[in-house]
Amino acid sequence: MRPRLAAPALALVCALVACARRDTLDRRPPPPPPEGLVATVVVPRPARTWDAARRLAPQSPPPPTSAALLVATALDLSPAFAALLDLDRPAYGAIARRGAVTEVVVSLATRPDAELAATLARELPAFARRDDAAARTTLFSPPTKADGRSTALGTIDGALVLGSTPDALARLGPYVVRIASRRHDDGADVLATFEPASLAGPSTAWLREAGAAWSASASGGAADGLALADVRARVERSAELLADLAGARLALTLDAGRLRARLDVDAVEQDGVASRSIASLTTGSARPLLELPSACSAAVLARDGAEARVESAREQAAIVTRASAGRIAAPDLARIAGLLDAWAHARGPWLL
Repeated sequence: MRPRLAAPALALVCALVACARRDTLDRRPPPPPPEGLVATVVVPRPARTWDAARRLAPQSPPPPTSAALLVATALDLSPAFAALLDLDRPAYGAIARRGAVTEVVVSLATRPDAELAATLARELPAFARRDDAAARTTLFSPPTKADGRSTALGTIDGALVLGSTPDALARLGPYVVRIASRRHDDGADVLATFEPASLAGPSTAWLREAGAAWSASASGGAADGLALADVRARVERSAELLADLAGARLALTLDAGRLRARLDVDAVEQDGVASRSIASLTTGSARPLLELPSACSAAVLARDGAEARVESAREQAAIVTRASAGRIAAPDLARIAGLLDAWAHARGPWLL
């Protein structure tokens, strides 16, 4: 009887040891985020989210009927490949900024019986395959294109991973699959989380670079124009606010043909730029939006307090002074400042 009991007993011991080891691994502190990480993204139910997004998308040409077909079409793969995806399970992603390059990596769940690596090898015969058994990864690198950029694909722990470049996939892929996938959603269809280091570093730099690029392209020889000066000031103020945040979460929800967005932010200091901006926010009725005609496609309702309105008027006056570069006489600048201040006191708490 002992030999018969030995095998089950040994199997039980091995199972307990494996569970204990897995629990130990799960309890280990997560590794630091990759360099230049901007945000991690969770889509809890990609199939459902795409079904809702299709109602908002243009219908000509008709969008793919399922999220799996959308992925296969975007990657130029066959419908048979789409059948391997399980997009009723969460998808995860990461966005990073390294130098002037933006890197994007996405992880998609697959069905338990999917022979993912073998299928990718058949679907991508021109891609170079690299296996790493120790890391449980397989990377398929695309042929080099003229611009040096193309989507790379791979498998990590059985999940399909897509990267904007092979380097991005190799650098961010393990983090997305093993770390970002521990994040839980809060009921949103899309949830993006921005870490403090991201807000003070890559996100702020990204915003300033985008503002500078837009100003350069729109200047047309009038770089000191009032509109551009206003844009630069707003970009710089937004960058200062981002750098003073302790974290941010953007949640998107698609429901009945509508897109809802919610942004939650935390300030670092009680008397910093972010905390003062948050304290100045005011709430009120959405009635001005509801009273718009049905033909209106989009609208923005902004509210601010009395102090914020006065401060904004002072900033606008300073922008006009800098943009004039001496071309407007001092008395006229004073009258403009007075007009802006009067408007700030008279206009009320909201703008549409």
